[in-house]
Amino acid sequence: MVFLRFKYFANDFRCLQNLMSFRFIHKNKLNMSGSKTAYVHLITGSDKFKVSFQYINESVNVNRQFNFERRSEETIQCFLARVTVNLEKIVDIKLKKKRKKEQNDEDKKVANVVVQLFSGEDTVPDSELCKDVFFTNKYPFGSLKLKMMGIDYNVAINSPWIDQMTLPTSIMAGFPVYTNCFETKYTDKSLSSFIWMKSRNKSVDKVSSPSQKSSNKEDLNNWPVVGESFVYIPATADIGHKLRLECTPKNATAVGPPVLCETNTVVEAGPGYCPFENRHAYTCQSSSHQRFRVVSYNILADVYSSTSFAQSELFGYCPTYALNIDYRKQLILKELLGYNADLVCLQEVETKLFESDLVPVLGEQGLVGVHAKKSTIREGVSTFYSPSKFKLLDTQEVILGEELVNKSYCSRILATVEKNTQLKERITGLGTTALALTLENNEKPGEILVVGNTHFYFHPDADHIRLLQGGILIAFLSDIVDSIKAKNPGKNVSLLCCGDFNSVPECGIYKLMTENHVPADFVDWRSKPEEEVKELSLSQPYKMQSACGTPKYTNFTVGFADCLDYIYYQTDRLKVEAVVPLPSEEELRQHTAIPSVVFPSDHVALIADLCWLP
Repeated sequence: MVFLRFKYFANDFRCLQNLMSFRFIHKNKLNMSGSKTAYVHLITGSDKFKVSFQYINESVNVNRQFNFERRSEETIQCFLARVTVNLEKIVDIKLKKKRKKEQNDEDKKVANVVVQLFSGEDTVPDSELCKDVFFTNKYPFGSLKLKMMGIDYNVAINSPWIDQMTLPTSIMAGFPVYTNCFETKYTDKSLSSFIWMKSRNKSVDKVSSPSQKSSNKEDLNNWPVVGESFVYIPATADIGHKLRLECTPKNATAVGPPVLCETNTVVEAGPGYCPFENRHAYTCQSSSHQRFRVVSYNILADVYSSTSFAQSELFGYCPTYALNIDYRKQLILKELLGYNADLVCLQEVETKLFESDLVPVLGEQGLVGVHAKKSTIREGVSTFYSPSKFKLLDTQEVILGEELVNKSYCSRILATVEKNTQLKERITGLGTTALALTLENNEKPGEILVVGNTHFYFHPDADHIRLLQGGILIAFLSDIVDSIKAKNPGKNVSLLCCGDFNSVPECGIYKLMTENHVPADFVDWRSKPEEEVKELSLSQPYKMQSACGTPKYTNFTVGFADCLDYIYYQTDRLKVEAVVPLPSEEELRQHTAIPSVVFPSDHVALIADLCWLP
């Protein structure tokens, strides 16, 4: 048999070399039981393609999934040879086991494995290149068939496909669960189907492999369906049970093979009633016509909450598990979903959380997000908007320190900063980012809204730095507003600015925003004597106020508690219709401070409903 294989490849030595390149390439078990389809996918940006199929042949007792990764430049002869070798290997093993079981040593012949590729009734020539056969229009769509030991498999090219799908390690009753790693190709998530199942019995320890689950009727009966959407909220009755998710990927023209994954842990009880649920009573309905609801919220980045200093000193009262992002993000998402907001401005958002959690889950509520990362650390700000309320016209993101140096509208501030080398190095070395979305209201097309979102520098000796950042931010947003007005004559342009400004109401930022001017002798300029800002005053042209006023607390920790977060709005263009009450001090102190088992962040969210003035 070995001699025959070498003889078969004698005309193309590359085929023999390529036999060594096979590897398993799918991380989830595909549910292709009973499917007579071979799935072929071109790897984007590569000269390789992938092939997967479930080979079922009862005559030789084979039921196995095969996965290949091949070069698109190789010939059909090489490709078929690779399939033949791997199929022979499995069939030979099965036959050997069968002979041993039957104690039959007489017939030691190997299986006659023949693999061919057809287009209709015609054999595809061995000399053809795989890229020309599979990824051009040379052969009619749907005409290709892979014939293996007399069994025909339709060849599906670039059909919907799931590369990876996983479920979280922490799942609590009453909180959203979803696949937090959903990597697909040629798939429209909105058209795909998601089926959630739970184990009929509690604490199932050993289960069959995913490829067997959906083909086993008895096993299916032990996993009743409990939900049919991307996000599932486990019920109290699910506590102690495992969950499974089966997704069938789809697009407008095709359906791919389902993928099934299962939780490693059971559903656990939640922390009980969370104070933000009291606030949901005010936001259970979406905002009414010509209103829009705004949320601003610093959600506490994992990069800060997971440090040993945070867990032992800053938040030492809080159980470690409640500081873990896998726990906290469940609370964050449940809280945000319950606000039914049209605009959500978040701070301290890590890129992974934005992409894997916020975008897919808030997307189920119809929100679309934009993220701007700081230049010095892996967190930043994110703004989500509702396309049902707003049309996105433009997005801009900047690093404030770079903006100071590079933009002419910051030249007056820069001229002052350059007089102090230490000051310049400090402010230009910060990674503070600002994100601005320009949105046009769908209900009143003549109304355009510029939404700023930022998170200012935190240090206690940096009131002067934050005030400088405020001047840069206003210059950045003013430039956008002026540009939008010039491009849209006859339309109204309003300004909204949200964020964690790390400034109490007595500081210069609040004065700049609400009183329009900070004089050169203001105390903030001298917050660090060696970096004192001299002979600089700041002004801004907009009539602005804080939509939620100046609450006693928006940040509440053991060492510090005060108002740091604001939704600044333009009072001559916008009106506050409603403000959602903040948690009481008693609620904030329930577990010493926040974050806690019922508060996912050291800040609380600000929520306000606004509308345009006539």
